[in-house]
Amino acid sequence: PPVKEKIEIKNLGFSYPGHVVFEHLNMDFKIGGKYALVGESGSGKSTIIKLISRQILSKNGGIFYEGIDYYNFTSNEIRKKLALISQEATLFPMSIADNIRIGNPDISNEKIIKALKMSGCEEFIKALPEGIDTVLTEKGNNLSGGQRQRLTIARAIVKNAPIFLFDEPTSALDLETENIICNTFDEVTRNHTVIAVAHRLNTIKNYDRIYVLEHGRIVEQGTHKELLNQQGRYYQMYQDYSREEIE
Repeated sequence: PPVKEKIEIKNLGFSYPGHVVFEHLNMDFKIGGKYALVGESGSGKSTIIKLISRQILSKNGGIFYEGIDYYNFTSNEIRKKLALISQEATLFPMSIADNIRIGNPDISNEKIIKALKMSGCEEFIKALPEGIDTVLTEKGNNLSGGQRQRLTIARAIVKNAPIFLFDEPTSALDLETENIICNTFDEVTRNHTVIAVAHRLNTIKNYDRIYVLEHGRIVEQGTHKELLNQQGRYYQMYQDYSREEIE
C-alpha cells in the first residue's frame, strides 16, 4: 500500500480510572509539519503526547504511523523516532556529557558542546568546575530548574529524531531564555515533525495547524491567523495570554 507520511489519530478513546479523557478523537500530523495542542488544563493535551510517545497505552488503539497501526511497532521502535522534551526534566547522577549522550550514545564531545551552546547552556557549563564532565546529583538537583530543562533540550538536539514532541518545554524558563530557545527550536526542527503542547501562544504563531481542545474534544483548528479571525475560543485565549504578558 502507498505510504501515508503522517501520524493519524482515528476515533481514539482513552480513560484514566474514573475519568474519561476523550471518546472519539480524530487528528493527523503530516510528516515535516508543525502542530500545536492548546487548551485549558485537563483538556487532554499531555495525554495525547503520552500516547504518541508510548508512555501510556490506549485499549482501543486508534493511532497510526505512516498508515500502520501504532501497536504493530515496539516501544523502542517508536521512541527511536521521537525526541521528547517535557515540563519535567529527567536527568541522572552521571556527567553532563553522559546525560546528553543518552539520546545518541555515539555522539562526539564536540557535537555535545555545540548542542549545549544552541540550548543556552554554554555560560553556566563554563562556570562548573569540570565543565561537561561535571557529575550531577540525583535528578540534577545541583542545577536550577531552567538549567535542567536546557540540558534536556540539548539531549533532544543531539538525538536528532525525525519527530519532536514538546510538552510545554519552556515553562520553567524566563522570557529572554525562552526566546533564545524558540529560535533554537526553529533551527533544529527544520524538516522535522513537531507536535507541541503550548501555553505561551507566541511560540506557535508560525505553526501549520493549531488544535484547540476542551474536555477531550477539538473545538477549533487552523493556523494562528485563521483562528484569530474566527474570534472564537482561541481568540479569547490569545487575548488573555497577551494581557498576562503585559501585566
